[in-house]
Amino acid sequence: MVRIYLCDLAHDTITVSIDSMPIGIGFIASYAKKLFSDRIDLKLFRTPSELLSAIKSDPPNIIGVSNYCWSSNLSYYFLKKVKSIDSDIVTVMGGPNFPKDINEQRFFLEKRKDIDFYSFEESEISFSNLLDSFFSNNGSLKKMKKQPIPGVLYLSSTNDLIHGGVLDRLKELDDIPSPYLTGFLDKFFYDDLNPYIQTNRGCPFKCTFCHEGDTKYFKTINSFSTNRVFEELDYIAEKIQGQGSLGITDSNFLMYKRDIDICKKIRTMQDSVNYPKMINVTTGKNRQERILEGINMLKEGSMAMTASVQSMDSYVLENIQRTNIKYEDYIDIQNDIHDRNSEYVTMSEMIIPLPGESKKSFFQGVEKLINSGLDKILPYTLMMLEGTELNTPQIRQKYCYKTKFRVIPRSFSSIDNDNIIEFEEVGISTKDMSFDDYIECRMFSLFLVMSYNSRVFEPLYEYISRTGLEVFDFIMYCYEKISGQKDYFDLFSRFKGETIGELWESEKDIIKFFNVEENYDKLLSGEYGSNLLQKYWVEGYVLKYKILSNFLFKGAIDYVGSNGISCNSETELELENIKIYIEAKRKEVYLLNKKSQKYLNLDFDVGSWVLDKKSGKRLHEYNDNAPFKFSVTMSDSNKKRLIKLYKQYGSSNQSIGKISTRLNVSSFCRDIDAI
Repeated sequence: MVRIYLCDLAHDTITVSIDSMPIGIGFIASYAKKLFSDRIDLKLFRTPSELLSAIKSDPPNIIGVSNYCWSSNLSYYFLKKVKSIDSDIVTVMGGPNFPKDINEQRFFLEKRKDIDFYSFEESEISFSNLLDSFFSNNGSLKKMKKQPIPGVLYLSSTNDLIHGGVLDRLKELDDIPSPYLTGFLDKFFYDDLNPYIQTNRGCPFKCTFCHEGDTKYFKTINSFSTNRVFEELDYIAEKIQGQGSLGITDSNFLMYKRDIDICKKIRTMQDSVNYPKMINVTTGKNRQERILEGINMLKEGSMAMTASVQSMDSYVLENIQRTNIKYEDYIDIQNDIHDRNSEYVTMSEMIIPLPGESKKSFFQGVEKLINSGLDKILPYTLMMLEGTELNTPQIRQKYCYKTKFRVIPRSFSSIDNDNIIEFEEVGISTKDMSFDDYIECRMFSLFLVMSYNSRVFEPLYEYISRTGLEVFDFIMYCYEKISGQKDYFDLFSRFKGETIGELWESEKDIIKFFNVEENYDKLLSGEYGSNLLQKYWVEGYVLKYKILSNFLFKGAIDYVGSNGISCNSETELELENIKIYIEAKRKEVYLLNKKSQKYLNLDFDVGSWVLDKKSGKRLHEYNDNAPFKFSVTMSDSNKKRLIKLYKQYGSSNQSIGKISTRLNVSSFCRDIDAI
């Protein structure tokens, strides 16, 4: 029996870098088992330590590893490791982090001589073709490389690039046995990993920064049957026993009619077994009515609308071949979602610097999104992904891209005294955005994440809005004054320094620097290699909540007054009541050892005012039967969620930042109930 190891590895030195179940290799394994049955013995791996132990004690005949930007070097490290044990072991790599240009493919493989074969695009069939070749040639690597293998690339003994041709995509996805129903993923239910399902493959859009932007290959949408999806959901619900989240890997969930049926199914699970708490998904880029219907069908707050716009500038969107929904429709979606339920969250990503994006257009884009009512904006630095149209010499030259390299957060390991570090190439300037402008956009992004995201200060922004002023203008007013706040002047200065300091000229410079033990220790401590927006969000919001709150509320008084609106004692009392209300719900909710006061007294019924948005009434009109007495409690379910996440990720600042991405922050708060 041929022993096969399939590995989708995640760094886990500090916290697990990728906490999803390895569904991709699950598909490959279940399809291969279907074809080759008892001729093969398949084992799946997620953690480096388990794989290291296995290859030392019981080396495989064939090892396949996934190639993603966050695991590429780790995966290749293990291919080198097995080759040092036995050069006849067949090594295979596959995944999207691979160039499409033939010359670049050759260069990729020449740099990585321990890769025998590269399986590209959908790998279920190509990997099985490789297994067929293995058996036909009695496991001889030399013989396998004497003829092309469909869907596979390799370098011949004479260094020629042998291309087996691009395979047609799988149309009948149910031909792939479910990796859940076949039991291949059972072991991962006990490793605190989150289950992910896939209901379809493909994307009709052609965004140039995305791996799926290749319209020739991915434009057709192929689906698993609804019954198959339902069976997987039932299987997962039984295994997971009510804890954790569910991920859906579809590129545009709720774009298609049957997605509503899937939402109905998930809702029955939520009602019957209290799972999933959250659904991590990217919603479609159109079909707003269907998105609203699907979100409304689920338990409140369990799914966010994540229609990532990337940019709000028409020129930029044209450059990246992207079509967003109309801005007017976007506003309608926000209003409709929030009218249906105040706990629903809407979010979007923005990427800087995209081709043609300037500092001015970026700020204007943020303004449009905030004015639309969007709850959360996630600004990202552009990654120059392998195999994407944006990452080509033509596009780089056209827009005068300058790039540097940085460590991917949490993506590093020390194995057998070897340090393995993942890094990414990122855009830092173009002909339309200077490096200084890029840094300014990053600085503003930090303030945005601290002050606006997750609706923490949403009642304050509601107050600003009801005075007839623009929320974005208020945020800019505060941002321009933040440097005058002593604690935050230091925080933003350090953030700026680290944002510049995390950038390197080359991959070799990163490797050389962190091969020094003292410097590698700084990776482990979090001094280097953190997600800086998360890291400083923890410091600026979680640990310095009181300072931030005082700053914003003082800024509100000054801003209202500077716009010719009378700011009297009643105004100050209203804002103080809102401040107390927010603090009771949000302050230090991430810190288990911190307790809020059990009761609070308010002069106004802030809770009713927050919910009664359409009335447009001012807060002082909600003063019947004042003072209002409220109880403040953290629900047992929220406590359990936080304890579970701390156990999984640890309690460092980096860990808290990671945890924040695993919680629906808008719903993760204390309950305030009238007495």
